[in-house]
Formats: sequence, structure tokens, C-alpha cells
Amino acid sequence: MPESNTSTVTPRVAAVQFKMLHIQFRALRIGEDRERLNSQTLTDNRDQIKQMRNVAYGFIDTMVCMEHIVGVINDILSTSELRDKMDREILTVLNASKKAAEKWKPVRNRVGGHLCIDVFESFCTEHNYQGVFLSDDLEADLGLLNMLAIGSAINDARKTCDIFHRDINIMHMPDMRILVNQLNEDCTTALSYFDPVSRFMYDVGREEKLAAAHPDDTVGIVQGE
Repeated sequence: MPESNTSTVTPRVAAVQFKMLHIQFRALRIGEDRERLNSQTLTDNRDQIKQMRNVAYGFIDTMVCMEHIVGVINDILSTSELRDKMDREILTVLNASKKAAEKWKPVRNRVGGHLCIDVFESFCTEHNYQGVFLSDDLEADLGLLNMLAIGSAINDARKTCDIFHRDINIMHMPDMRILVNQLNEDCTTALSYFDPVSRFMYDVGREEKLAAAHPDDTVGIVQGE
């Protein structure tokens, strides 16, 4: 943990803000990709199955993004320049965001982080996959396999994080809707820290930053002609 510092004009505070922005715009990119997928109309069954690959990676990217949110919230709370100025309202927002994001970590670890071979082997055992895949369209197979693997990871993670309180069948449309709705709800809650924390950082640091900074320092890195 950094040493106690009452000033908010520090590289540490700047790094926290930079990391928050990085994660926020990554989340926006994931949302834009999802909207693009939803806007596509595919009539061929094989193309629809192939599209599941992008849906699966969208799920994984969302879980990875939420893991990054947990990380930056930990960074915020370990930064004394910010933590010591926070009121209960801000702390409550941070804790709610962290709790929503943290629940998906065991699933992310299995399919988007550590890529645990045990999960893949269990999945292959369950579906009787043995030896080399022989297919005329491995790209289509991968889309289906990735979605099934996410479902297996969710069910396998129930020992440490029982999100749905039962096993789910990701190929069963009602279960898929439940998964999508829960992931979207938790991601929205996880991202809800950004605006209030950004306002808080601006409010507590504005006067000090203006007093400490030369006017030339208020321009961005990229400058026009």
C-alpha cells in the first residue's frame, strides 16, 4: 500500500484515473461489439452457429473486464490520497460494484483466465469427445464448443460461486436468457462505480490541481495544429 499522502496531485492518483478510463472504454468496445452482433441477420444455420464463437468471446471479454474492475477498485481503496477523503456513499458504491464483478471470477478463471485444462477435460468427458477433432468446419464447431465450455465452467464453479443456484444448460434457450440477463445486470452494476468516483476525484482534486499546474499543463497529449 502506498504511503499516506493528503495531496491528490500524485502519479498514483493519475494512474488510478488512467486505469479507470482504460477499463471503461474497453467495456464500451465490448458493448459496441455486442450491438453489432445483435444487428446482424443470418439465415444460414451454419453461419448462425459460427456466430456463437463471437458471442462466447463476448461473454469471456465481459468477465475479464469485470475482473479488471475488481482490480482497479482495490487500487482505489489502497490509494490513501483518495481513500482517506471518501465518505460512506462512495464506499458503498465501490463495494457494490466489486461484489457484482467478483462473483464471476471463478468462471473467468476457468475459460478466460487460467484456461484450466481440468475444465476442458471434464467437458470432453461429459460429451464423449476423444482424440483429434475431425470436422469439415472446425470454425462452426468452435463456436458451439466455446458456448458449451462456458456452461460447463459455470456449473463447475458452483463450489466457490453459485451464481444460479443450480446447473444450467447453456444450449437451452431459457437458460441462455437467464445467463445473458444476469451477466448484463452484474456488468452494469460493476461499471456503476465509474461516474460517482470520477466526480469524486474531480471534486476533491480540482482546486489543488489548478493551483499546482501550469496553464500549459491542462492541454492533452495530442494537440492539433
